Amino acid sequence: MSLDFNKSQDKFIIYRQDGRCGNCGKDLKKATKIHLHHVLNKKDGGAGIVENGVILCGECHIHVHDYNTKKSVLVFRNEFKYANWEKNIEYKGKKQGKEVEFTKRTLNEFDKQGEEMSNQRYESHLRMVEGLKYSLSQLQSKIEIIKEQYKKQIDAMESATFMTNYIEPLREKHTHFSEIIEDLNNMIEEHKTQISLHEEILEDLIQDARSY
Repeated sequence: MSLDFNKSQDKFIIYRQDGRCGNCGKDLKKATKIHLHHVLNKKDGGAGIVENGVILCGECHIHVHDYNTKKSVLVFRNEFKYANWEKNIEYKGKKQGKEVEFTKRTLNEFDKQGEEMSNQRYESHLRMVEGLKYSLSQLQSKIEIIKEQYKKQIDAMESATFMTNYIEPLREKHTHFSEIIEDLNNMIEEHKTQISLHEEILEDLIQDARSY
């Protein structure tokens, strides 16, 4: 049996993905060339069946094969966000044979590994986000405490009618410290941006897990 895809499978996979690259989502309907990628490589016995095929743009096809050339499955199926694997049930003409059974069995085994890796990445990003949030919360609390302490000292001196030459240096310190606070707040905002990026990654991982 040929390990290549036939025309019926080609058309179905393009339909299944709505003519979009399975990796980046690029619209390939008007593309001069569409790459049909074997998730389990042909050289490793990957059969030409819809469960093993995904259309890619040229750039993503290169990226997939540069991803890790030592693995039979270079990229796990659940990493192709736009492959719409659940629609495979709609395909009627199905091949039979040892190669098909081997491919399906191998893909199922790798699917489990891919799911485990997705869960690990999710947990890693979650810990990173929670750690950043906690650190920023602690930093903001310390800043507010120190800022309030300076303010209380100034208020106490003013109410006790201290001489100006004592108050002014403290005011200068407070101004300088306020500038430091401003810098720290800017840094906090930058970290919040990083947190948002990690939360977006977490949301993508959650959506991948739900859609797979």
